[in-house]
Amino acid sequence: MSLYIRGAIAIAIAASKPSIVSSLVVVDSTGVPLGSLPEVLLRRSIELPAQLGSVKLEAASKMMQSSFYNSFFNTRNVIQVAKISLEEDLRPILPQIQSPSIILWVENDRFTPLRLGQELALGIKGSWLRVVAGEYQELSMFRPDKFVPSVLDFIDEVERLI
Repeated sequence: MSLYIRGAIAIAIAASKPSIVSSLVVVDSTGVPLGSLPEVLLRRSIELPAQLGSVKLEAASKMMQSSFYNSFFNTRNVIQVAKISLEEDLRPILPQIQSPSIILWVENDRFTPLRLGQELALGIKGSWLRVVAGEYQELSMFRPDKFVPSVLDFIDEVERLI
């Protein structure tokens, strides 16, 4: 199984079940504590308006609708995810990941800053850190033209190794 999902869940699965994970793509993920809630909210409130000028209105609108919906109708899940994002530290399990891994990050990410991606890359032996210049969080949604080639290049490289 190849894991091409975002987040700490993919990292945890790759570390705890290395025999079932053939490759791992980590994109602007949690896994290193983000900081206090006020600090994270401030960073996010700066980042969202900064990126709106460079994204398609439809994608931004869908993201906002989804955020509002989840905040009102899945509040418990939103709180649990926020708590995990703020507190969970996966760095101790990173060395257990055995599969080829790419850490795909964006240069201007304020929510999960680049230093967190660098820490993940240092912890996963042999991982490749790919930084997309000039971009913000939600690369896969707002800039698929930059996201998809990065992932496909990684998949091609993994295929050559097999």
